Amino acid sequence: MPLLDSAKVDQTRMNVPSVRKAKSMTTPKGDTICVYDLRFCIPNKERLNEEGMHTLEHLFEGFMHSHLDTKTVSVINVSPMSSRTGFYMSVVGIPLEFDVADAWLASMENVLNINALSEVPELNQYQCGAQDLHSLDEAKHIARNIIAAGINVDHNHDLCLSEEQLKVL
Repeated sequence: MPLLDSAKVDQTRMNVPSVRKAKSMTTPKGDTICVYDLRFCIPNKERLNEEGMHTLEHLFEGFMHSHLDTKTVSVINVSPMSSRTGFYMSVVGIPLEFDVADAWLASMENVLNINALSEVPELNQYQCGAQDLHSLDEAKHIARNIIAAGINVDHNHDLCLSEEQLKVL
């Protein structure tokens, strides 16, 4: 089985919270799709609260659309990592990491402006597979922590495991 791009990154050296362009690819029609690692927590040391992360999942993608979409960039998806250390974001186009970081911070400010769970989109039995697994307070706690810490930019070439390391892992 081929090694995934994400497995070539040394997660112990990430400057969390951080944005990193994990990979880019060109579609058969010539569009560029980029996948960004939006890392909220230090891998293997911290995890996002499950309820707070789920509430963020309902809010984050919409806010990122409103702050990042342009004539040349469109957010496709923002999905939680199963490790509960962050989110992956796929976009058509090539936004700069600093623009992604700015959109992320603005999105966290938007989260703080939500006053009640009733304002969270798609939070019902028809559109959410775990409608009882939410916490606006925890989502706001996560947002405050990101705003207070600021967002770093990481690059694959700085975090890449060497071929020798990959052979012994």
